[in-house]
Amino acid sequence: MRFNLSKSGIGVSTGIPGFRIGMGPRGTQISIGKGGFYYRQTIANTRRKNVEQKPISIRPTPQPTSSQPYIPPHTVGTAEEIGSSCASEMVDTSSESLLAEIKSKKTRTLVWPFSVIFSILLLGLATSTESGILTVFVAILATATITAAYWYDQLKKSVILMYDLDTPTAESFQTVYNTINEFRRCGGKWTLTSTAQVYDGKYHAGASNLISRQPLHISFAEPPYVKTNLTVPALQFRNHTFYFLPDYILIYSGSNVGAISYSSITIESHISSFIEEGSVPFDTKVIGRTWRFVNKNGSPDRRFNNNREIPICEYENIKLTSSHGINEEIQVSRAGISKTLIHGIETMKSSIAIANEAEKFRQIAAQQQPPPRPRHSPQSTWQSSLVQILCCVMVIDKQISSAERQKIYSLMMSVDKTTKPHELDHIISDFIERAKQMGMTKVIHDCLNRVPEVATNGRGNLLLKCVREVAKADGKISSREKELCERIERLAMNTV
Repeated sequence: MRFNLSKSGIGVSTGIPGFRIGMGPRGTQISIGKGGFYYRQTIANTRRKNVEQKPISIRPTPQPTSSQPYIPPHTVGTAEEIGSSCASEMVDTSSESLLAEIKSKKTRTLVWPFSVIFSILLLGLATSTESGILTVFVAILATATITAAYWYDQLKKSVILMYDLDTPTAESFQTVYNTINEFRRCGGKWTLTSTAQVYDGKYHAGASNLISRQPLHISFAEPPYVKTNLTVPALQFRNHTFYFLPDYILIYSGSNVGAISYSSITIESHISSFIEEGSVPFDTKVIGRTWRFVNKNGSPDRRFNNNREIPICEYENIKLTSSHGINEEIQVSRAGISKTLIHGIETMKSSIAIANEAEKFRQIAAQQQPPPRPRHSPQSTWQSSLVQILCCVMVIDKQISSAERQKIYSLMMSVDKTTKPHELDHIISDFIERAKQMGMTKVIHDCLNRVPEVATNGRGNLLLKCVREVAKADGKISSREKELCERIERLAMNTV
């Protein structure tokens, strides 16, 4: 046994030649070897190290042993969820019958599973007879039965919606379709799920809000339990899927389904600067750069390791809301794309409103059973006066555009489905010639005299909507058009 004295303390060792164990202030040491070959292993004194270890203070500096920097709590506020209410609560009064029919179709019992079970049993009996011809015959019969049962279920569990759209509604629906198709082509498209206010931006790349998002899925397919002759665009959010039909927006959420009209939906958009920590879409505009951990003056915070530079992208946010509980927000990588969607939705609202007004008056006229009128030239009807008023709006600024002329065609065919395009073309041409011969003063006087005939029986709103549509058809409203529209509006409002 040996004793050793050193500055670290007292050590002791013992053993035989070739094997020795020593204990000291630095721990226990084992030494094995002979003839110039040795193996030494020191077992650390863990008790002493634990005594000398200092506590780690929690502060916003990164821990050297961690791959992720420490971010103190309370730098971000509580996240606010973005999402719509239950689809079953989204019921428009005009869509109640459609929703009731869809729900009744959903509850119908499927026939084809029973046909499968019956076919399997029948095929088993045929096989047990060991007759090959009988087995083949039963197999063919079973296949035909299952196929017929499947298509029977598809028919009985589906609501059939066949659309025959007039020109303005078809154009509006095509605009919505094209815009959603452009969404699909964007390099980046997301649905926002929550947002939270940032209290200390230096830990979050200088952002003012933290946004949670997930990819927005876009498809063109028929809604569940619905068969239609149109290709329907659909937006799939986190919990809801929106199907854009020409007259309604069908909303599916799990087993629930709702429907709202276009008139109840509001679309707002704005350009946003987004700090993109993921991959930058190919079609976006990079407007700046920042750092993952940034000082107030925009410089990188040198206290953090791996403080990478992050691009700032220009995105567009599109928010869809309604009084029925819709609350969804879309983010796309191509700024400015929402203008066509907003235009399409607004023209869809206008087209549907005009068509509904015309249908209401057709029903009133059918109930009153008016005397038959000539098919070719209804000169004594309010529809004829409406054509004259719209023509006056078209020529008042002495600039007759093809867009205004086409708008008169589409509006009149919505109001009176018996009207033929060549008849309207003849009426419009005659009006233009009469305006050249009589002068605009007499033409305007005749137009204003026709206003009470059109606006009576509650048709004032229909008249004003048609007048506004023609006035803005060429993209601008002149001062003369505006003045005439205001005079027509005053006369219409004073007509009972």
